[in-house]
Amino acid sequence: MDARPKAVVLLSGGVDSTTAAALTAREDFALYALTLAYGQRHAVELEAARRIAPQSLVERMIPLGVLIYAGTGVVGLILGKNYLDYSVFSHDAAHGHELGIFLVEAGVLVTVAGTMTALFYAFVERGR
Repeated sequence: MDARPKAVVLLSGGVDSTTAAALTAREDFALYALTLAYGQRHAVELEAARRIAPQSLVERMIPLGVLIYAGTGVVGLILGKNYLDYSVFSHDAAHGHELGIFLVEAGVLVTVAGTMTALFYAFVERGR
């Protein structure tokens, strides 16, 4: 896990936002870049995003993530433990706990990434 402080940088494609991102990176922040279409014409980037994460994939990511993190707890129940007891995932309780937390976090990652991408696409479509 990246222990650096996190920073969100809004990128417009211009010199100012690029400079802000460079200065933030120089201060050793983990960068998360956001960009939105608000009348400018950078269709190439939007089409690249759609090739990497097509709408059909994004629509499946949200429930898939929920299934991963909820399913992790359900597996514990099925195997005779409590919902948040991940010790059943390994012969060693500590390793099982780490694996369970990793799976839950992976599910959250998939859900949040799908939601943010869906919101991005919704905002982009409003401008067309």
